[in-house]
Amino acid sequence: MYQYSRFRRLGELLFRQGLVSLSAGNLSMRSSDTMYITASGSFLGDLKFNDIVEVPLEPRGRIYSYSDSSGKASVEAVVHRNIYLNTPHRAVAHGHAPNALALAAFADSVRFEDAEGSLSVPEVPVITVGN
Repeated sequence: MYQYSRFRRLGELLFRQGLVSLSAGNLSMRSSDTMYITASGSFLGDLKFNDIVEVPLEPRGRIYSYSDSSGKASVEAVVHRNIYLNTPHRAVAHGHAPNALALAAFADSVRFEDAEGSLSVPEVPVITVGN
């Protein structure tokens, strides 16, 4: 079984740091052939036990519509599953930082000028989808 306390603690931290707002962003954790992911519409800053959905890693139909007694899995479940199937990673935190989203609306790329950012990821392109 997944560790609810870890989901709750990380969700609270991401919210307090301004890296997610309301129901934006999601968390997941892999355990053997199963992943546990936040339900669609769950609030990371105040996760409840029933906000976590158990999803098999091997696809059975459309994963983003998978649901259990807790609710419907996040639409990002496909991305999380692909990370688990193609890497050794056992957890994913996917934020939607409001400031980053606002900046992306007006920029072609984001440059990091702090010491850590400039060394590890000096620039990230902004990708637009559709017209």
